[in-house]
Amino acid sequence: MNKIFGWSIAVVVIAVVIVLIAVFGGSKSDADTIKIGFMAPMSGDMGVYGLSSKGGAELAADDMNWTINGKKIEFIYEDSKCDAKAASEAANKLIAVDGVKYIIGFVCSSEILATAPIAEQEKVINIGASTTSPELQKAGEYSFAMYPLDTFGAKYDAEYIYNKLGKRNVAMLLCLSDWCKGYEKPFTETFTGLGGKITTVEYNEKGAKDLKTQLSKIKETNLDLLYTVEYNEEFTALVTQSKEMGLETTIFSPQIVTEDAIRTLGSQIEGYYTDVVKSDIDQSAFLAKLKTKTGLETPEIDLTAGRSYDAMFMIKAAIEKAGTSTDMEKVKDALLTTTFTGITGYHEFDKDGVPAKGNYVIQKVVDGKLVAQSQ
Repeated sequence: MNKIFGWSIAVVVIAVVIVLIAVFGGSKSDADTIKIGFMAPMSGDMGVYGLSSKGGAELAADDMNWTINGKKIEFIYEDSKCDAKAASEAANKLIAVDGVKYIIGFVCSSEILATAPIAEQEKVINIGASTTSPELQKAGEYSFAMYPLDTFGAKYDAEYIYNKLGKRNVAMLLCLSDWCKGYEKPFTETFTGLGGKITTVEYNEKGAKDLKTQLSKIKETNLDLLYTVEYNEEFTALVTQSKEMGLETTIFSPQIVTEDAIRTLGSQIEGYYTDVVKSDIDQSAFLAKLKTKTGLETPEIDLTAGRSYDAMFMIKAAIEKAGTSTDMEKVKDALLTTTFTGITGYHEFDKDGVPAKGNYVIQKVVDGKLVAQSQ
């Protein structure tokens, strides 16, 4: 009986020791670590953007020796699938279960807009690499954007189409998402203000594979340019179906016409126009490292990877300025006044936590390559 009792005491002591190690050892580990949630579409037709962005964040960590202010960087990854519901669920898990205080990535505006209320309530820094919806201006104090908002891009595109391309009758085709819809108002106001005419505005669900009805209506109007804002899946449908239907017009599609799109769609998008916020900084060494890191043949830099890389350094600078990584109000205030020149150029937030301007460049697909056009 005494022997059994002795073993029972030993088991209890061991259990208590394990609990103490878990509690105090875990607390020490957490105190020495900065957990950063990374959220982006890392599968499906938008996967190339999320994986590029992930690679950019990891390259930044490499260049920081995986430490910020003496604390180890730990990434926790979530595939948000360019979907608001998936993003919201991922944010709740990252915050409640993993205990993160920083979330970066966010290729799609719908993702960050869905997580912004959660970040605001929990005081979690939320930074979108390529999120551009004008709604971000009122998303909350803890949500930031690294890429200029659609307000600027749509205005720039409208001015270029009217003044440089000389087009006067433009039809619009937009997917029903926060990103696509963000272009409609600023583009329409700018283009019609210059004297142009919007012949029709057609919409499609995100992920639509059949755009023939919308394209038929567009074809019936007296257009000389189609301005379309779509994600990869819908854009592919638009390209192939517009060719099949004999829609002969100039096509301008912001952001989505990339080297990866050219590799996938080939000569079908010859002559297409697009825009990009382009850096004057030499990105060749970064691109080589990014290809190795991601294994992608044509990773995307200006829209995603470079922005995540620069976002990491903005976080680092803000933490060092605030003198803390856990007092999130101090870090948030420091981030709002932080400036940084990185892979994608100079970054400075306005009072709403978004870029005040962007260095836009218009590109055209010529002989299978993206060629910058005279501005």
